[in-house]
Amino acid sequence: MSLALTDFVMRSQSGTSGGSVLVRTNFFEIKNFPVGDWYHYDVSIDDDKAPTALNRKVWKRLQEQQHRSFNGAKTVYDGRKNVFSSCPLLFDKAEEAAMFEVELPRRTDNTGPRSNDGKFTVRVKKAASIHLKELHDFLNKKCAMTPNCMQGYKNG
Repeated sequence: MSLALTDFVMRSQSGTSGGSVLVRTNFFEIKNFPVGDWYHYDVSIDDDKAPTALNRKVWKRLQEQQHRSFNGAKTVYDGRKNVFSSCPLLFDKAEEAAMFEVELPRRTDNTGPRSNDGKFTVRVKKAASIHLKELHDFLNKKCAMTPNCMQGYKNG
């Protein structure tokens, strides 16, 4: 009995034109797979054109200012729209969202943030819960691909 893990169609044979190429990927080997759930949040910072480096500074400052809302969790932020946390953030339970005002201090050499005078509005809304057991089972070929697996696979 074979288990179809994905809806991808397999090629019947190797191609005949072209040549081999070296492919580099950006990933980390997972040696110890975590248990429990991960939480995915959508992030919106009011300056859409800000560079990711500035967004990361705003996010870091937000975590410092609102450590209670972050439930002591260290989050992973992509610098644009996605945040992942190993525990749920403590926001309004009904909406699972929050809005924060963050101010970045100017540096002593006066080269700090210029956008919005260093004041930013950050909106955070829960996007999904990712059940890692299901993802782990999929990666070990024990179950088929599910929407939950796809959420964890494409964003993780």
